[in-house]
Amino acid sequence: MGSESKRSLHIAMFPWLAHSHITPFLELSKFLSLHGHAVSFLSTPKNIARLSTPAPNSLPPSTSSPSPCPLTRFLSGSRVDYVIHNFASHWLPRAAARLGVGSVFFSTINATSLAFLGPTSELINGQCHKPEDLTCVPEWIPYESTACFRLHEVLKHQRCMDEEVSDFCSFGHVVNGCDFVIVRSCREFKSEPLSLLPEIYRKPVIPIGLVTLAIREEVGDDDEKWKALKSWLDTKCEKSVLYVALGTEVILSSELMNEFASGIEKSGLPFIWVVRKCPVPPRFEERVSDRGFVWAGWAPQTWILAHEAIGGFLTH
Repeated sequence: MGSESKRSLHIAMFPWLAHSHITPFLELSKFLSLHGHAVSFLSTPKNIARLSTPAPNSLPPSTSSPSPCPLTRFLSGSRVDYVIHNFASHWLPRAAARLGVGSVFFSTINATSLAFLGPTSELINGQCHKPEDLTCVPEWIPYESTACFRLHEVLKHQRCMDEEVSDFCSFGHVVNGCDFVIVRSCREFKSEPLSLLPEIYRKPVIPIGLVTLAIREEVGDDDEKWKALKSWLDTKCEKSVLYVALGTEVILSSELMNEFASGIEKSGLPFIWVVRKCPVPPRFEERVSDRGFVWAGWAPQTWILAHEAIGGFLTH
């Protein structure tokens, strides 16, 4: 943001609607606010209501997916300096530029994944988007890497993509159009991809750290469910428990749920498994009662992860 860093800015935050994308944007909003900048957090009323920290601005109730009209009206009438957005709003950098508003692409995925996806020319016009081509390390990676998709992952992801604008294309247009990129990574862990990205993007790429959640009062000390889980965790050795939570958007079929449960059971590890919309297989809890804890519904994730007994986190 250059010389503007010495004055207070008005920054609009426009995350994708999935909770796992909203949370890093919220934590970054808090950081910017603490440094004296005015922040408008833009989302649907339903998502705003789910946030633990109130945010002043939301899109109309009818808005269920990113849409240009409500946001551009807000940008044009609210003296916004920068809008920070995700990859899905491929139309946003161009719209912001027409209004004289700077745009910043905030990647909630790490630098290794961005480097794997490649330069914008490849993302928009590349020929390597056949599923098989994404199962090997691409030629533009100059360092040793094993990061690539498995074929079944590519096929499943492609079924979820927008038919008009693929995720690859959206990434490419967002990177091309924004003023700079900020990445949820740090050089201590991702030095090689963070050095490569400015070269292939031909614009600044700034690591901002992991943007971790602060430990806050997600549950009270008198919450009986949390007290039971904490008592259970207190009996476990340090870094011995696997925490399993697939997120709010993942719904497994009965077949996958059975396979997943079988894998957890065969691992032999003590575990916590958070399930929301998919019931565990019959008698599973009985078979693993000596080493497993199944939590149904919304879990106090930051409290769980902060416990010294947690040694691993399995997510989607």
